[in-house]
Amino acid sequence: MAEFAPMYIKESELKTFGLPVVAKQKNILSLVQSASTLIDEHCGRVEITGKGSLVYSTYKERIYLPEGRPMIRVSYKPIIGIPESTRAALSTSGDGDPNFVYTGFIANTQYFRGNLSPIISCSGRFGMARRGSMLSYPQMFPGPVDLYTISGVFGGPPNWSSVPVEGIEFDERTGELYIPIGLYPINEVEVVYNSGFDPRNMPRAIKNACAAVVLNFLGKGGTGVKSISGAGGVNVVMDPSLIDSNIEIFLRNYLVTLAT
Repeated sequence: MAEFAPMYIKESELKTFGLPVVAKQKNILSLVQSASTLIDEHCGRVEITGKGSLVYSTYKERIYLPEGRPMIRVSYKPIIGIPESTRAALSTSGDGDPNFVYTGFIANTQYFRGNLSPIISCSGRFGMARRGSMLSYPQMFPGPVDLYTISGVFGGPPNWSSVPVEGIEFDERTGELYIPIGLYPINEVEVVYNSGFDPRNMPRAIKNACAAVVLNFLGKGGTGVKSISGAGGVNVVMDPSLIDSNIEIFLRNYLVTLAT
């Protein structure tokens, strides 16, 4: 299977979204794919490795816990548990060419209170302190230090310890996770999880944005009109961006804010 490439409007949907069919525009599907990729990049769904999309994708993040609170928010939302049956369906046939619907995500297998968890794995350790949250040991050191610094005296930083996924409470919409840290003090976690939308049933706003970008590619867009004047002729001034301010409204709920 070739490398994944998103396709947010199917060939059967071209007319529905006001796009020319293949018989009239030979490269229309290529333009849809380019627009879909542009939307993924604009929304920040693609990592530096080139992986990730608005459709089901697996992400790995290393995040510091807020001081005094065993809770974090992951960057990519909504988080979702995806069963093996869905992974198998998308990786083989899916809905059309699987290269457009399957990112190679890892299926979820663990549960929290009877619900399939979006978390694949999680581990934690006490890492280097941040924002002045250090402990003072005046008898041992001349100034405040943290546990990460002390561990260097005894052979290096603490090892990563597994955090049981079945104990991690989650909120699909906000991406908030409650980490059961127990007695071992940790302030840093590494979490692997699934996020995104079913490629066979993408949100309408994403499809509308994709159609608008394609029309802008073709020079027929209507969302980016800045002004129209007529004095013996019609002069239309267009927004120079393929993703203009109106398309950004379609996509504003899907932008990524990276966790810190």
